[in-house]
Amino acid sequence: MKDLTEFNEGSDIQYPALPRNSHEEGDGAIKNPDAARRDSGQTLKSTGRVSGFSGTTVRTSGSGQDLSREIVEEMMYNLDDLSDASDKILRQLLLPDNPLETSFLDRMARFSDSKARETKQFDRYSSTFQEYRNIYGDALFVDVPTTVRNTIGLPKQEILQPRPWRPDAIFYKANLTTFVKILVSQINDNVEGAFEVVDRDFPRSFVQQFVDETRLNDTADGSALLRETFDLALEIRTRSFIESAKRLIDLPKFDPDAILQLKFLRDGNNFKGWDVSGMRSQDILKTPELRDAIIARLNILRQTFSETESPYIDLDILDRDFPVIPLLARLAQWSQLRLDEIESQIKRLRGVRGIADAVQSALNRENGSPMDPHTDQVQLRENAGSGASGIVPS
Repeated sequence: MKDLTEFNEGSDIQYPALPRNSHEEGDGAIKNPDAARRDSGQTLKSTGRVSGFSGTTVRTSGSGQDLSREIVEEMMYNLDDLSDASDKILRQLLLPDNPLETSFLDRMARFSDSKARETKQFDRYSSTFQEYRNIYGDALFVDVPTTVRNTIGLPKQEILQPRPWRPDAIFYKANLTTFVKILVSQINDNVEGAFEVVDRDFPRSFVQQFVDETRLNDTADGSALLRETFDLALEIRTRSFIESAKRLIDLPKFDPDAILQLKFLRDGNNFKGWDVSGMRSQDILKTPELRDAIIARLNILRQTFSETESPYIDLDILDRDFPVIPLLARLAQWSQLRLDEIESQIKRLRGVRGIADAVQSALNRENGSPMDPHTDQVQLRENAGSGASGIVPS
């Protein structure tokens, strides 16, 4: 049994870009679990039609392409509708006043009855949400940095500045909506491979950096929930490992430790972090409590391995020690906490309409148009409060 009490903490750690995992696949070797899932055709994509403008599908998940003025304005004008559609679903699914696990599970169980009034309402809300959600790309989650860049009409050669008025919060709320819908599907349908998919996108689809609570409203993409988020990211990655092991266990050269290293380590001896400032590999190595939590988890997982007895891993113990349903309830509770932060950020900017006004001002500035006096004053007030010198870098 391998012990991870000592780690190589090299100073040259480079965090790999998610969602890809790199692994040499020799003849007969176990494939990268993500690649194996793709090869088998397994996927977990959002449902609903792909929306476009004038017959053109809008893609925002690619590499910073410049979009036409017409498409940019259409994306900006739909911010209100996207936020409203998200609100309807989140109000129906989350329980801010009673976040206990039993309450959440009881509520989610109602959606297993396709004929129930609440389920039909949820389906209508979901259809409307997906229509507006797909305006911003057809991936499972909105690629927030790229979509923000496109929505404010920022040319790809320009640097995306950390302005507090940016519309990030609206897209994070949309991603939370998709995330909570996945939780519902897991409770009622137990979608195979869901945690493997979510592991690639959590938490970067909901936050880009962690800040002190006093600075929360000074950022468009920040959260004060570092430890809460890390704890759940570790649980998600653990379930992702368990799902991969279940899927690959019948392979001739099944090796649970190889899968463990793909999920948690780089080069076999360095931590693989998460693509968010505060949780990257370098951040974890500099934060003893985070580093120790990962070491402890790896040692627990490796205690279920056997070097001599097939299938070389005890999945029953893993399912017992890391059950799915309590984790889903914890993820729902975290979603409510993150939603509270997002709503606070939106409220500070006079709501979604205030954000849209600021985005319109940015578009006017980018295109050399005079700014509307009202939105100009709003922007000047925000700039004065944040120390910003302008809307879009000149």
